[in-house]
Amino acid sequence: MDYQQIEELETYYKEQYHDFFEHKNDNKGKLEFNPNGMYFYYIYTKEQILVHGDENYQGLFKDLEKIIQTENPSKRFVKNIKWRDKHLLILSKPIQPNGEFLGYIVIGKSTTSQYHFFKK
Repeated sequence: MDYQQIEELETYYKEQYHDFFEHKNDNKGKLEFNPNGMYFYYIYTKEQILVHGDENYQGLFKDLEKIIQTENPSKRFVKNIKWRDKHLLILSKPIQPNGEFLGYIVIGKSTTSQYHFFKK
């Protein structure tokens, strides 16, 4: 099940990849709240400055940034985390056209229902 969910996040990464190039020169990072979204994502420059994002859990952004800052943003990583009463799967992947590290995208989704299903 983890493999399938990671593949979903990889597909969503490809869909959001263009947002980096569309918003990278904006003067202010734009974070939108979408409580009905299936995925959340945050796009950063290589200097770890937020470029654009959508979140479906208010407050997640600040807590997630603390976790992200402990990782190397130029390397792909996958994590299962617990946040408040939610279980989340997080994928962070660099943006590297032509091998040059320009930034990274952090994408996630709730796995709470699957977690409780398997636990039960």
